[in-house]
Amino acid sequence: MIPGAALHAATTPGVNGSIPGFDWTLRTTSPVPDNPWIDVTYGTVSGNPLFVAVGTDGKSMTSPDGVAWTANAGVTAHNWDAVTHNGSNQFVAVGAYTTSPVTLNGAMYSADGVNWTTATTPHEVPYSSVAYGSGNYVAVSSSISATVEKLVMTSPDGITWTARPAAEQHAWRDVAFGNGVFVAVTNLNVTNQVMRSIDNGETWTAVASPATKKGWQSVTYGNGRFVAPAISGAVSLVPVSVPPPLHHGVPSRSCPVRLRPPPPWEGSP
Repeated sequence: MIPGAALHAATTPGVNGSIPGFDWTLRTTSPVPDNPWIDVTYGTVSGNPLFVAVGTDGKSMTSPDGVAWTANAGVTAHNWDAVTHNGSNQFVAVGAYTTSPVTLNGAMYSADGVNWTTATTPHEVPYSSVAYGSGNYVAVSSSISATVEKLVMTSPDGITWTARPAAEQHAWRDVAFGNGVFVAVTNLNVTNQVMRSIDNGETWTAVASPATKKGWQSVTYGNGRFVAPAISGAVSLVPVSVPPPLHHGVPSRSCPVRLRPPPPWEGSP
C-alpha cells in the first residue's frame, strides 16, 4: 500500500493491443493528501460513474475515472476499512468506532460518495468488510476478542444496523454476496474458515474449507463462483449451480439474484 497513490488499468483493449486488467499505471492522488487508502468500490451517482476510496483518519476520496481524484472531508477521525455500493443510490463504509470517548459509529453512508453521515452500530467492535445483496448490507468483524454475537451486523438501508451472531467466534476478514448467498472467510488457523448465510445475514452456518491453516484473506463472487485467496498462496473456490444474470454497473458481489445454495468448497494447495 502506497500512501497517496492509486493504480489504474484500462478495461477495454488499447490501440497497442493491451489486455484489459493487464497493463497497470501508478497514479498519484495529488492534490489529495498522502494517506493510507484501504478499500475502493465503484458505483454511479445520477447515472455518472464514480469510484470511492476510504482510508485512515476518516478520509475518503472520489474519482470519475480512477485517474483524477478528489479528497472529501472525513466525518470522524477513525479508520474506514471497507466500502460498497448498492448498485443504485448509496455508498456504505464500515470500520472502527470512536474510542475516546466510545461512540458506536462504525458505519457511514452517502448518496454521492462525497458527503457522509455516520450511522450507529450495535457493538464496540471494528468491522472489516461490508457487502450488499438482496436488498441488505452485511458487515463482518475481524475482532479476535469479540463474542460471537458481535461479529456480524446487517442493515436494509446502511443507517439502522442489527447485530447478528456469527457461526463461530473467529476474526471474519471479508464477506461477499452472490447467487442469494453471503459468504465470509477468516484468516485464522481454525477448522471452519468459511461461513455462509442464505437469509440475508441473519443466521450463519460454518463451512469447512478444503485445507485448514491457509489464512483466507478475502472472498469475492463472479462467473458462478466464490473465490478466496490465502496468505499461503492457496486458492479456494466454490461453484454455484446457476450463474447470476448480468447487472450493469453493479459489482458481482452485489447482484441480487435467486437463491441457489452452493455445493462444498474445492481448493488448490
